Amino acid sequence: DSLRQKRKALKSSLTRLKTAIDAYSDDVDAGLVESHSLRLNEIWNDLNINHFAILDLCKTQSEFDAQQGDFDISESRVIEMRAKLFSVSRYQPTSHPMQNSSASFHAEPKVQDVRLPKLDLPTFSGSIQDWMSFHDLFSATIHNNHSLMPAQKLQYLKLSLRGDAARILQSMKVTDGNYAIAWELLTNRYENRRELVFAHIKRLTMQSSLQAESASGLRELVDTTNECMRTLEILDQPTQSWDSIVTFLILQKLDPETRRLWELSLPNNEVPSFKSLIEWLEQHAQALNSIAHTKTKVQSKPSIKPETKLHAKSHHTINETKTNNKCSICDGNHPYFKCSNFLAKSAVERMKSVKERKLCLNCLRPNHFASQCPSENTCKQCGEKHHSFLHFERTVIKTAEPQPTSVSTHVANSKHSQVLLATAMVLVKDISGKLQPCRAFIDSGSQANFVTNICVQRLRLQRYPINVDISGLAATEITNARHYSILNVVSNVNKQYKLTVEAFNISRVTGLLPNLPCDSAQWDHVSTLKLADPNFNKPGSIDILLGADAYAEIMLGEIRRGPADTPIAQETKLGWIVYGRAPPSTVSGKPIPHIVSCSTHLNLDKSLQRFWQLEDLPMKRILTAEEKCCEEKFRLTHRRDEKGMNICAWGINNQQRVNFCYTPNLFGSEVPKGTLSECVAQESKELATNLS
Repeated sequence: DSLRQKRKALKSSLTRLKTAIDAYSDDVDAGLVESHSLRLNEIWNDLNINHFAILDLCKTQSEFDAQQGDFDISESRVIEMRAKLFSVSRYQPTSHPMQNSSASFHAEPKVQDVRLPKLDLPTFSGSIQDWMSFHDLFSATIHNNHSLMPAQKLQYLKLSLRGDAARILQSMKVTDGNYAIAWELLTNRYENRRELVFAHIKRLTMQSSLQAESASGLRELVDTTNECMRTLEILDQPTQSWDSIVTFLILQKLDPETRRLWELSLPNNEVPSFKSLIEWLEQHAQALNSIAHTKTKVQSKPSIKPETKLHAKSHHTINETKTNNKCSICDGNHPYFKCSNFLAKSAVERMKSVKERKLCLNCLRPNHFASQCPSENTCKQCGEKHHSFLHFERTVIKTAEPQPTSVSTHVANSKHSQVLLATAMVLVKDISGKLQPCRAFIDSGSQANFVTNICVQRLRLQRYPINVDISGLAATEITNARHYSILNVVSNVNKQYKLTVEAFNISRVTGLLPNLPCDSAQWDHVSTLKLADPNFNKPGSIDILLGADAYAEIMLGEIRRGPADTPIAQETKLGWIVYGRAPPSTVSGKPIPHIVSCSTHLNLDKSLQRFWQLEDLPMKRILTAEEKCCEEKFRLTHRRDEKGMNICAWGINNQQRVNFCYTPNLFGSEVPKGTLSECVAQESKELATNLS
């Protein structure tokens, strides 16, 4: 009842004010108009607060509609009164005393009004690093605005909060008395000097390291460092004495080439200041940016020099002008990339034509081979050393013995419905440390992870050599991966979760997933979930395939099931993934059979395997009985003394008589029968006779 009495008093004040405004004459005083305008604003603010308080007490819809209709009438009256006040103040005559007759010739220039853009309310999601910025902006625009009532300030405050911060004031009603309480709750929660200092120090020290020279990466490093240092200085931290520490931290984040250039620029062995490092990094970033623009201009500018034989740098860029336009394929007066006969052939036929004319497979020019080609360009499809016009998918039928494989097959469509496969939007770090969005297909049956060559080129990731055969259904070899890359994957729904995988580089993972759009509006069991791929029901290309190792890492336990013949949702660390059968009524168009299959053969390279076979030691030969006897005799009669000399024992005892065959000796005589000592004595006698 008190609220209704207050509203009645406000409406009476509004009626009296309207009567006064309607009684304006043509020469009404400007001060009176201004006073009435201020009073109208006060009444309107009080009416708003009173109206919202009454609405909170409404229990039925009819009561709510009645109160809202009464308020709409008052609102219309206020609008009419404001229009009247505006028109009166706009046409108020203003008189300026003229000091002399020449004043009209020296009137002050008219200053044109500039319409400033509308300022949006600052937002705050609960990150303590953003609290100081939000506190200052909100205080300047709302908190210190004396024309606003406390209830209005509280309403603006609740509209500005997001996430964890919004939950603090979620149950608080919009009243004048609650604003001070709400503002105090926020300041007590987030205006913690210790946490603010530690948060900005952590941000300063945990910046991503640069992998290569990058103007944007250097500027991001400089901007983040300057922002953290300024904030810490505002928080009364002694940043002036941190020069050597911060300089060391920043140098650890630089790529090797930038670090080398920085060291070369130092004139002596003194420790440089933080300011000098920041200035040098700004200049270096500007230089890198200028060089990048220069390269772009040089590459886009048509060449007017005659073409040389061994230095044709661009064979994939078809907008280069050459003085010699003779086709290397058909000898016609046109470039090879405009040869209609050549382009009309298949990739296999083009390869045959190039080999017949003994042209380079990489640049399609004569007088050298692909292994000697000076061009740095490679195939855009697979990255190999051949021209893109000559690329075709090679199918190899293997007759060797079967090898262990891991096959994953997904039939994505049936005759009457479509089966959705699990996809997720993830963030992957590029070479400069920035997070780039990529679409991943989650395959629990794949032995390995895969990434497309286009994605690797877009992220500028490093490629490592490898030789891996990739097979599909019926052990058919689909393609061969010659490189792999390391992917640093970050969850799109939880930036704290990170996953590192090794992925083989291939030309394409699969086609569009799904191949037809589905209407998911009726699937209530997935509508409120935080999906890993918000566009899971819309066809899109796939950049990455995450195999069984990543699948086991990201999966969580909870599963949401809907009605029959609808896909299920499963919770993962990347968000909720949706997969399963989609009803025919939700599929737009005729389903197309779509199969995804991948497996890997981790074989040694054939030449490397042959090398090891040649270098292997021969296998141990089985000895005969006579050879074993000789080996045993040698072991028993030979030894090595302390000085390393070999000592062999006489195989026959002096007392043992041995019959020798009569064979010619060194001097042509025969060896007689007898003891060994007699034989030796006779030989010694003959030797002495011959020497004399």
